Amino acid sequence: MAPLLYVEVMVSSVHLQVAGNSDFRTVCGFTQVPSLKTFERFDQVMIETGLWKKARQLMVQFNIEHGIIEKEEQLAVDTTHVEAEATLHAPFA
Repeated sequence: MAPLLYVEVMVSSVHLQVAGNSDFRTVCGFTQVPSLKTFERFDQVMIETGLWKKARQLMVQFNIEHGIIEKEEQLAVDTTHVEAEATLHAPFA
């Protein structure tokens, strides 16, 4: 929901929007503001279980099925929005 409302997709940014923007909070389905730690735990579970990836795939499938976007032969990926893990001082491959 955050990208659709032009909110930066980072745990802290989404938490701040939920805490400070009642419209955003309502659209996201919150009646109370969860703690930042709750958002961080949720994000970690979504990453570890591959659910963010699955959610993106389902969104693309939904958008194609409902004519929001057209299916194309080539796929372009914006790597600035792909989760990655970095290891400090890891040797280069």
